[in-house]
Amino acid sequence: MPSDRDSIEQQRSITPPPLIGEERDEESRLLEVQARRDLESESCAPCHPPHLEAPVRRPPEKYRQIIEYWQSLGSTDDVVLCAQRSDWRKFRHYQRLQREYYGKKPFGLLEAEIRERRQRNGLDEDVQLLPDTRQQSRQQDLIEFQDFHLEFWERKTKDRQELRDQLEEARKIAGDRGAEGSGCAARDAISIPQVLEYADSILRWHDVFLQWIERQRVAMDPRPQTPVEQSRGDQDTSVSPLRYESSNAPVAVVEPPQSRPESTKPVSKDTTLTFPNSPRQILKRRKKKPRRSKEKALVQYSPHRVAKANRLAVIRTNLMQGRNVVAPGTIECNQSVNTRRLRSAQPLPADPS
Repeated sequence: MPSDRDSIEQQRSITPPPLIGEERDEESRLLEVQARRDLESESCAPCHPPHLEAPVRRPPEKYRQIIEYWQSLGSTDDVVLCAQRSDWRKFRHYQRLQREYYGKKPFGLLEAEIRERRQRNGLDEDVQLLPDTRQQSRQQDLIEFQDFHLEFWERKTKDRQELRDQLEEARKIAGDRGAEGSGCAARDAISIPQVLEYADSILRWHDVFLQWIERQRVAMDPRPQTPVEQSRGDQDTSVSPLRYESSNAPVAVVEPPQSRPESTKPVSKDTTLTFPNSPRQILKRRKKKPRRSKEKALVQYSPHRVAKANRLAVIRTNLMQGRNVVAPGTIECNQSVNTRRLRSAQPLPADPS
């Protein structure tokens, strides 16, 4: 039976020794090379140029902050491009979920939501996305990627504010109750600042990352052409790309704009057509079905009452005109009564016997 010493020696022979020095650096370089290839094939620009060999220990000032941001994450170690690839793939998964969620809704709702978030954070509101992400440009993907991290930043900011409110309340309770009966509040007053410090650190580093994304977005010039400009490009190559100015108008939920030829003109300049709320507009009223007359209803449900009423109306009209005529139904009734009387007044035939 093998002893404990033999089993320990066997485990040591199976477990590879940890990488040290050059071996570890070589593994990091191989991982970073593969991560760079993946990022470029998935339309994401790596955070530093290829001439900075991994592991990057003394980055230039131009790339220092973004490299330190990735290194600030717990699982990054010295493979920053691997961390960037993982984050980019999380965004791609989120992008697919967004398309599935807005697949049954007007796509303009997604663009309006992104515009509102960008407006809250002091960014321009020029957002033009496509339902099919495979047709989007790098800049359009970067705008969505920026919104993905803006949403994370807003959520963490809200969590930090809640921590601050909890800390203020705990300190107030601890101060009111004194040393007795304030054990829970005192513990919160000690533990919450540590969590709050960690939340502040996350937001500071994420703010660095958002600034880097914004510089990447601004550097992308010219902006992607609209379908109208692409159709013009075949006719006139001197047309400069269309730029959109930021607007302070409230965001409206609209459908994606439909391109139309230049030769088309508005249908009309009349305000009744262009502005639905104009007082000159003719209100369309709902058509009402004609009500059924009372006489038809009586004929359907009480035909004898209608016949009697008609006879009385004829008699009343004749009396007013001085005629001694009765209604047709009354004549027939009187004739039948007289016939029965005559028949009863005739003598019986004689008995043949």
